[in-house]
Order: sequence, then C-alpha cells, then structure tokens
Amino acid sequence: MWFLDSGCSNHMCGKRELFSQFDNNFKEKVKLGIDMSLTVQGKGNIRMEINRIVQVITEVFFVPELKNN
Repeated sequence: MWFLDSGCSNHMCGKRELFSQFDNNFKEKVKLGIDMSLTVQGKGNIRMEINRIVQVITEVFFVPELKNN
C-alpha cells in the first residue's frame, strides 16, 4: 500500500526489493509526526508503472521499520 503526499519532506519505503537504484552508504534518522524517530538504511530510486507509464520517484529513503510506503 502506498500513500502519496506531495507535501512530504522525504519519500520513504520499507521494502528494499522495490528499489531500482540503491545507495546503502546513506544513513540518516527521520522523525515522524507522532514524535518517533526511525533509522534510514539507504536511499535510491523506485520505478512504478501507472496506467502503462513508468514513473520514477528519486531519492526515496529506505526505512525497514515502515509498515506502509
């Protein structure tokens, strides 16, 4: 399941297998709106096909603890 938020600070995904390009050297902490911090384990690009058109979301943070993208 994906939630699209055009006003978000960072795009995040919890599933490593969805990344088409990946930099596992990138490490960071993100703070959620519920006053909780999670560890970023890398970042990269995710390719999604929507209505037969390939969209690429760039610089998506990989956060394994996320339950939804």
